[in-house]
Amino acid sequence: QTVQGAQYPPMSPHGRPIPGHPLPQGYPGCQPAGVVSPGQGSPHMVASGQLTPQQLTPHVSPLASPHGHSPIQRVDGPLMGHAGVIQGSSVPQNLVNQQNLVNPKTKTALAIHLTNRLAGGVHQGVIPQGPQAPQGPMEVPAHVVQKPGIPQEAIQGPGGEPVMLYQRRALGNITGSVTNNLVRPPVPATPVGVVAAHGYPRPAAPPHPAPTPVMAPAAPHYPRPHLVGHDTNIMLPRELCLVGCVFYIADYHGEVTLETLHTWKRVIQQHGGEVMPLYDSARITHLLCKHQKSPVFMQAVRENKRCITIFWLNDVLLRGKMAPPWQAIHLPTPFGNDNKPCKDLIVSVSGFENEERTIIKLMLQLVGAKYTGYFSKHNSLLVCKKLEGAKVAKAREWKRPVVNGVWLSEVLLGQNTPPLVYHGTRYQHYLDDPLRIDPSLASHLFNAWKYPISVSKESVEKAKAVREIALRKRKTEADGDQENKRSRLEPPPAPHLSAMPTPTPQLPCAPNQLAGTPSGLSQGTVSMGGVRGNLTVINKELPPEQQRPCILLSCVKNKEDIERNVLELGGYLARSSNEATHLVMGSSSAQRTVKFMCAISTCQYVVSLQWLIDSYAEAVFLPEDNYIMDMPEYERVFKFSLKETLMKTNRRQLFTGTTFYLTPSVVPGRTWLREIIECAGGTVESKRRTLKDIKEKNKEGAHKYLTIATTSDVHLVRDLLQENMPVYNAEFVLGSILRQEINLQMAIYIDEE
Repeated sequence: QTVQGAQYPPMSPHGRPIPGHPLPQGYPGCQPAGVVSPGQGSPHMVASGQLTPQQLTPHVSPLASPHGHSPIQRVDGPLMGHAGVIQGSSVPQNLVNQQNLVNPKTKTALAIHLTNRLAGGVHQGVIPQGPQAPQGPMEVPAHVVQKPGIPQEAIQGPGGEPVMLYQRRALGNITGSVTNNLVRPPVPATPVGVVAAHGYPRPAAPPHPAPTPVMAPAAPHYPRPHLVGHDTNIMLPRELCLVGCVFYIADYHGEVTLETLHTWKRVIQQHGGEVMPLYDSARITHLLCKHQKSPVFMQAVRENKRCITIFWLNDVLLRGKMAPPWQAIHLPTPFGNDNKPCKDLIVSVSGFENEERTIIKLMLQLVGAKYTGYFSKHNSLLVCKKLEGAKVAKAREWKRPVVNGVWLSEVLLGQNTPPLVYHGTRYQHYLDDPLRIDPSLASHLFNAWKYPISVSKESVEKAKAVREIALRKRKTEADGDQENKRSRLEPPPAPHLSAMPTPTPQLPCAPNQLAGTPSGLSQGTVSMGGVRGNLTVINKELPPEQQRPCILLSCVKNKEDIERNVLELGGYLARSSNEATHLVMGSSSAQRTVKFMCAISTCQYVVSLQWLIDSYAEAVFLPEDNYIMDMPEYERVFKFSLKETLMKTNRRQLFTGTTFYLTPSVVPGRTWLREIIECAGGTVESKRRTLKDIKEKNKEGAHKYLTIATTSDVHLVRDLLQENMPVYNAEFVLGSILRQEINLQMAIYIDEE
């Protein structure tokens, strides 16, 4: 083999010169004198006469071989090598310990040759020889960093400890920026131009396409400390995942109702935990808190208690295992309600779905940001899971920051404080689990999780007994409530029919086979619902087809049985409020559901379920007057009577001639509010008109163009508020329909900024 004009000797199958063959002319061992390789001496000292080549260190430069050893056997002597044992070397110990008999000129030439081949340059130095040469292990210079493509190598350092050389790669993130990250290659690769397990040069490999660039890892790699929940030697059932946990609840008393707190306590006890009414340092293991500003939190941290939020408790119960916090919402925030870091931001989200999206919205709420389901020029920031989609494209066009879930987690943990930083490589890596946190970001909250909670078998058995008692009590209470509900809602038995009933018309199974439909309904609009099989009409006074009730059900349990009763009475089932003549509600008082609000404008009657029950018992549709629903709470607030509202005519024309614009975040949603407005005769536009057009539409106090907004969308109507033009919230629409009158001074949105 020929490399750079050098002729190599015959090789054995093991990659070494064959003994007995002379070294040919040009072999690296036959280099001229005076050329030295780098070592622990200095070439300047040789030049000045302070040292001779024989007084320098006999070891080869670490750059001479990426493997840390280059054993070569001469014909007339033993192996040359390092004075110390190098980890990973296959050289026998007895040979390594032998005296170095290699000609220093040969050794120098070989070192220079290997340096040129593997390090890409000529290193000049002097190797000390003789008794002054150090006999300790080879020291790796601090600046030596392994090149890409060369595997990591364990080299024995001072004191016999292995020194690891890690490969550094330049990782290009999605935004195009390059970062130097320390990467451990999974499988050691063979260096180009070096025979595996030896240090011999070989001809360069033929040209080949460049390898695929290394991408960012699929998941974050955090040096997580050893964190535990329960003792790993004890296996607890899912329903007893809180055994040994003693909680004290702080911060939540002023934000949730007493009923909610009682529910939390009951759930904790049912899963084996305890809740203390007072903070007891000797017993408390967990502090359930919202933020880190309270004195009880400071005391709990000093005493190494586990400080968590209600979100952690909820997720632990879903998992069935008490585990250390793994998301930012599981930990109390370092800020209070009055100094949230993102209170001036309007944030949109992209790429997160289902549970992840819900968590992101909760995190935005905790940091004080305004969430919008849309992305517009008014938005300050976009949080996305992947750098793709229409929102990302618009964010680039409008020069808005785009960050990942790590940014939001760091803000929530107090690691990114105002003025907030949006640009950084860690905020641009888009990972499979973007919500998982690094424990080092809140180390003071994870110290307590380094020690497990030990549980005895006696405490587990006691928790099982307490759980069984609580479940039996709960079941008894539920059965009593269900029995009371059943006595109110279940219809009495149907009247007995003789064995030979008089012929009655049979209802067909398909709705399009009906002989007729009620007034205002076209053929095929009546539904059989979930009722199966042939039905016999039992109504003794069946009204004409055009006068039969078309019924819409709301808040009704056992819906299929109630639908069967309607059909057996000869009525129809409506698919929407526009088709219905009667709205039947299963609740004790009317609730402002979408069906109810639409029925106020379209239906003749809004009655209770008892009307159907009594009508089925009498086998005839009874008069509706005694069954009209009432809603005392809303009637008191809005000062109206539902019975009087239903007696008014032209309820379908309340908003006739009025155009509405609904901002994206209105409640109960643009789709539902649009349906409610259209049932009352109004029209809804999906795009807001300009300020000039709105002024023209509403000139001279006409108020034919109304804007319905919510607090989250105030930036979309800022220009209207600055011009002192009225902006309303959803209560304007709902209250106007309930009272059947338009009051322009009701439910006006007032900008608080």
